[in-house]
Amino acid sequence: MDTQNVNILFLDGECLVCRRSAYFVHRLDHSKNIHFSALQGEAANMLPPEWCQLTDANGAPTGSVVLAEYTDNGEYKYWRGTNAMLRSLFLTKSIMSLFWVFYYTPAFLKDALYRQVAKNRYRLSAANKKCPLPTQSFKDAMLP
Repeated sequence: MDTQNVNILFLDGECLVCRRSAYFVHRLDHSKNIHFSALQGEAANMLPPEWCQLTDANGAPTGSVVLAEYTDNGEYKYWRGTNAMLRSLFLTKSIMSLFWVFYYTPAFLKDALYRQVAKNRYRLSAANKKCPLPTQSFKDAMLP
């Protein structure tokens, strides 16, 4: 699939919490506005390399979520971290779009929560190692 003219949510492809988050967003996205790619995938080549880093200098998980939102003027607007997830929910045009109001929460609060989840995402997913099998619809929304 061509990565031009589509909204792309980039997540850690090896993280179960991230995959479940992608599946959750996909289920809400009835108009199929959002496509998905792993930060380790080919489509992530459109991003600056430092945005694809999943660990800090000490090797500790940092987490990274990036949304490339295709705009009306033919360019991409990039959202990172908490704002990427909030904007993804907004783009689904579902009831979860109401979470966009948290965009206006001070960055230090929402980013602190995001960093805690990102730092512990592998530990959070260790309790439940099962990931639901992707539907054909979800497979169609995946980019290389």
